[in-house]
Amino acid sequence: MTETIPSILAPLKHDITEVNRILSGTYTGGTGYMEKIFREVLGEGKRIRAGLVILVARMFKRPLKEFYGLAGAVELLHAASLIHDDVVDGSGIRRGYESTHAKWSVEIAVLAGDFLFAEAVRMIADLRKPQLLGMATGAISAICAGEIEELMGEHAFMSRDEYFRNIEAKTATLFGTAVQMSGLLARAECQQIERLKEFGYAFGIAFQIMDDVLDLVGDERHTGKPVGSDLASGVVTLPVILYLENGGASSYLDAVLNGERTPEHIRHAIDDIRSSCAIRAAIAEARGYTNRAMEALAGLPECRECQILYNLAGCIIDPCN
Repeated sequence: MTETIPSILAPLKHDITEVNRILSGTYTGGTGYMEKIFREVLGEGKRIRAGLVILVARMFKRPLKEFYGLAGAVELLHAASLIHDDVVDGSGIRRGYESTHAKWSVEIAVLAGDFLFAEAVRMIADLRKPQLLGMATGAISAICAGEIEELMGEHAFMSRDEYFRNIEAKTATLFGTAVQMSGLLARAECQQIERLKEFGYAFGIAFQIMDDVLDLVGDERHTGKPVGSDLASGVVTLPVILYLENGGASSYLDAVLNGERTPEHIRHAIDDIRSSCAIRAAIAEARGYTNRAMEALAGLPECRECQILYNLAGCIIDPCN
């Protein structure tokens, strides 16, 4: 049976429960509206980034209390970025449910994302390590800058370089920063911290490529969003870029990229991309980054936790994830 991310992270069940308890503290005890909004936002998810933080702590055999706080802060950063990303992309669905701006309002979503960013920074500041704060705020800046660049550069065709810059800013940065901060808090050696950062960045890029692939070929029951939702939002991803780079010609895709995003156009455009070699080529790109992530683990302590990191990287290209 193929391993999935949840099954690989199963040994961290108790740790993730502790992180969830910390996350619930950001919305319990406040107003009823705050609890309604943030219970939805923070109540779902695989907690991959939190899991990476905890794995690094366990790898270096450190007491876990501070790392639970760091893991919670990282999940808040992730949740905030998703809320804002849905607003920017106009996406109405997140993990099978209405996105925050669709259910409440754009104004509420923007403020909710800002609140979570602020809470994350506060939690990291409580760890009293200025370097961690600098890393976290640097990640927030990179994420926001990536969103701005994507919006300002919106056009019918995005180059491969532009795509990778975007996913590095929006996805890989937080993965890399999460394990980098955990390595610093665990008092790992400088070279080990750099290795962890390299792992996180490569893992994050592979993870996003496969998320983009699954948007076109995945099962909505697993992805939690309608097939083709990126195209429906006008978001150009790697499979689309590879399709066009390799001479793909589709009047339906041309129409979608030029703003005619009807369900019929999107459905036929997806069929054209699926029938080409673009999906296989994108998966091959993702596999290259998972290999880089695995290679980055060399020089880290040989232990169960390092093997779990290795297994996580190895399972990214499985369609069940």
